[in-house]
Formats: sequence, C-alpha cells, structure tokens
Amino acid sequence: MNKNITKIILVALYCFPYAYFSMYIDFTKGSMLGYLFMVLGMSLLAFMSKRFAIVPFAALGNILSAVISYISYHLWSGSLGEGWDYGYFKPLAPNSFIILIIVISLMPQLLVVLYKSKEKKE
Repeated sequence: MNKNITKIILVALYCFPYAYFSMYIDFTKGSMLGYLFMVLGMSLLAFMSKRFAIVPFAALGNILSAVISYISYHLWSGSLGEGWDYGYFKPLAPNSFIILIIVISLMPQLLVVLYKSKEKKE
C-alpha cells in the first residue's frame, strides 16, 4: 500500500472523537465499554503507526482526536440537555474530565510506540 494513503487512513481513523464517545457511552448507558473501545482502538492505531514507521502522524491524529472530542463535547452535550454539568463526572467537571481522558488515552499508545521488540541473537 502506498505510504501516503496509509498516512491519510491513519489520521482519518484518529479523527474519531474517542474521548467524547467514551464519556457519552458512560453517561447515557452507564457503561465503561466506551473507554475500553477508546484504549483498544487508539492502541491499535499506535501499533499501526509504529509498524508502518509513521509515528509523527499518530501524534497528529491524537491532537486531532483531542480537539474533535473537546469540540464535540461543547457542541452536543449542552445542546442535548443531558445535564453533563450537573455532577455525573465528579469530582471533575466534564471539561476537565475530557482532558483527563485524553491524557490517559495517551499512556497505552506511548507504551506501544516505545516498546522495543527483543530480537533473537543467534
């Protein structure tokens, strides 16, 4: 596959608002599966970026995902009248919680990118 196409696909997959989606599923369904989806999905994308040697595009994708998640929260959570600002994500406000989720989602990705496979010495 052409490396430029791989870069575009990777960044496009990162553009999903993973943090917002996770919080939305938590708030509406009371389920932590959204967070699991976020960690697994973003870790898989990090693995793909390392595999194809396009790690800087994973960083760009993370920034885009964070921005899109934050904008999604401001566009849809208040306008839907769901009451996200009424203490569901205590002790943090939803604004702070989404930032925390974004930072936490970077940890497994960093582990994937920084992991060095052990080569067999023969």
